[in-house]
Amino acid sequence: DDHVNLREIDRIRNQPITEFLRINQDSIDAALLYGIWSGETTIIDQYDQEIPFSIVLITHRDDDRNPEFISAVIRDISDLHQAEDLIRLQSTALDSTSTGIFIADHQGVIIWANPAISEITGFSSEEVIGQTPEIFSPDDQSGDIPEQILERISSGKGWQGELTNRQKDGSTYISEQAITPVFNSNGSVTHYISIQQDITKRKADERSLVQRATQLTLLKDIGEQIVAVLDLPLVFEQTVQLVQESFGYHHVGIYTVNPQEDIVKLQAKAGGYKNLIPSNYTQKIGQGLVGWVAHKNKFALSNDVELDKRYINIVPEKLFTKSELSVPIHMSDIVIGVLDAQSPDKDAFDESDVTVMQTLADQVAIAIDNAHLHAAIKRSLK
Repeated sequence: DDHVNLREIDRIRNQPITEFLRINQDSIDAALLYGIWSGETTIIDQYDQEIPFSIVLITHRDDDRNPEFISAVIRDISDLHQAEDLIRLQSTALDSTSTGIFIADHQGVIIWANPAISEITGFSSEEVIGQTPEIFSPDDQSGDIPEQILERISSGKGWQGELTNRQKDGSTYISEQAITPVFNSNGSVTHYISIQQDITKRKADERSLVQRATQLTLLKDIGEQIVAVLDLPLVFEQTVQLVQESFGYHHVGIYTVNPQEDIVKLQAKAGGYKNLIPSNYTQKIGQGLVGWVAHKNKFALSNDVELDKRYINIVPEKLFTKSELSVPIHMSDIVIGVLDAQSPDKDAFDESDVTVMQTLADQVAIAIDNAHLHAAIKRSLK
């Protein structure tokens, strides 16, 4: 072929074999001593390009066992080197990807895992290899799910979906996973390749978007209902009732500020503490979370009231509040009231609840202003 006719025959003839085949004298000596030597070398072809070759040197002897001549069998191994380079490239890609990949044999025993599996699960490669994928299964996961997957891939079909998997520390994550069977020339399954990504954050973001859309719809509905109410006591009652029922807060209260008496006064309440907090309850401005909000004109979020010095339990033997969120109701930067939510659970509120309560407080301020305006018009007509 083109590489066998590496140069013009006249140029090759009578050249030392070490120069033409680019091997050293040690290789020749080994062939002479042992009768055969094999290795790899490169040859410059007619286009002055280096071509990799495998080479076998064979010593031929005369009847007296004296070396007579050496023949060389050479084979172009360019394709083999290219294949090895491709394998190294693929291995580097598999090791560097953030996608978790493992390979299991036909019995489901993991025989290889890339570093991303360790990053995702916390298990080292040594801990994973030799185990089955059940090492990633939470204790409370239904056995029907793995059985359904196993039944499908055992029949030679791939599977793709979402699974809740277990990390080494016992915590769980949501995995987007694909499992593909590998077949031999006879059509039998020899291995399984599993590819997975941790989509826990993505799923949480999706839930947040859905929750946000639901909240916006509820806020719009509540705003339309309370703004249409022109009787002030009814504004308060309807506000706490709608907020408590729509957002599931354990207790909701609405207070108004009386700057002359330096107090906040409870105007309406709904939820679990409705019958526990006195209807005429008042609190000094600056005291408790509600009083602090009225004084500072800032929201107050406490997800563990036992650690918050601002918190005051007004009925210690009956109220078991663990979290409280209070936001100011203001007009032109003047605080006119406070919207308050409480829960018997720690960490009951987050930033989305703050946004919800602040939006509701703004709507309540508009409803209060409308009610005041309506009352003023009625008085002027008398």
